[in-house]
Amino acid sequence: MILGRDLRYVFVQVPQTGSTAVGSWLCDHYGGEPVLEKHATIIEARHRLGRELDGCVVIVSIRDTYDQLISSYYKAHHGYHNASAGFRALRHDRSRWVSEHDASLPEFVDRFARRILAPVHALSLRRADIVLRRESLGADVAELGHVLGDARPPVLPRRNATRRPTVVLEHALSADQMHRVERLHRPFRYEFGYTEVPPSATDRAAYETLLHLKHAERRLARWLKGS
Repeated sequence: MILGRDLRYVFVQVPQTGSTAVGSWLCDHYGGEPVLEKHATIIEARHRLGRELDGCVVIVSIRDTYDQLISSYYKAHHGYHNASAGFRALRHDRSRWVSEHDASLPEFVDRFARRILAPVHALSLRRADIVLRRESLGADVAELGHVLGDARPPVLPRRNATRRPTVVLEHALSADQMHRVERLHRPFRYEFGYTEVPPSATDRAAYETLLHLKHAERRLARWLKGS
């Protein structure tokens, strides 16, 4: 997480959304400094930083969940390890599982399709004043520079890109697999503008339950670690 004390902003670094590059950009040009853990949520920040966040503009990054699912597979394929707080993320080391099973993308989706874009961060996105989209990150960051008072904001450098071929998820999966992914991801995608098709009441209820369970799980994991 990046805090700009003078310019009164806080940047919530959602995993796999270009947040490393944006965080460095804010630190290099707009007085940002790392606080708490890199991927701390805004709820955790308000609990631990208190009134220090009063008056801060909340900035959060986001990504199309289909693209994020593909990126997760190739990150695991290249040996990146997940160090997120929580029990499931630690128990299911995706890199090890992909390596041990020589897993294909469809096999990865079968196992990890429920890994919607950082579910605990959906609660941060709901509290955001500014949302940076991975798909239009350069333009969104330039607009953020204007919001921060810079008439000619510097260009965002490209960093930490996952090596991967161009893949269209719909073409890589069977119809049944794609239908399952669509159902699981639709509440998030609908809420944040990635689809115009609304989720069913049942799917929305399941999604809301997941968000709050993941948040509670994360809090418990951090408590057990003493942080």
